[in-house]
Amino acid sequence: MVANESHQIDTIACERGWFHGDKEDECYQTIHMYMNDELSLEVAIEAITKPTDEICSSAWEPSKESSVERNLWKLHYGILHTAKKTPWRDTAAHNKLVDLVRGPKAHPDPHSSEGVAQNFCFSKNIWSNLGMLGPSTRECWNNSPGCGSGYSVPEIHAWTNINAFVARLTETELSPFWIYCIWAMRSGLEDEHKLDSYIPVATVWPSFLGRSCSIDRRT
Repeated sequence: MVANESHQIDTIACERGWFHGDKEDECYQTIHMYMNDELSLEVAIEAITKPTDEICSSAWEPSKESSVERNLWKLHYGILHTAKKTPWRDTAAHNKLVDLVRGPKAHPDPHSSEGVAQNFCFSKNIWSNLGMLGPSTRECWNNSPGCGSGYSVPEIHAWTNINAFVARLTETELSPFWIYCIWAMRSGLEDEHKLDSYIPVATVWPSFLGRSCSIDRRT
């Protein structure tokens, strides 16, 4: 990976309209500072969770529901986009990102009002069930090569990197994303695509999940 590929991926994300973090957003800045060792994991988790906790714990009104949901979209898009920019072979960096998912999941759910509990996206277990991680990931999967992205080297690397990250989340049982493993294997081994785009992705999943990838998990 060339030194400026991270910036290239940022540029491509803006040009193609990928789902990604807003550099001006405090949550994205927190993720960036944490990944650059400018913040500890504990401080980063507090910065990420506190705004949502405060909204949920205050008197509820309809506008706050959209604020909570927006915060969760921003968080997960920021993490997933950072994963795209992080070489999948950089184990330490990817483990840091995994910790940034694990940390909020272990964070106490706020004492939420009935308005939050009725939201189909995250219910009252805002942190413990990672309810918005799945939808955020699914949206990012619309940015695959040949769909929401092209076949340039940075785009292929970004696609491989995010697949590796989601494979790590599956391996650590933080979120069961086996469906993306199935899609990756099919795209690389069965479907007719540009192989230099999909073969790398098909190989990273077994790198983390081993023989588990051979089990049919559609049932």
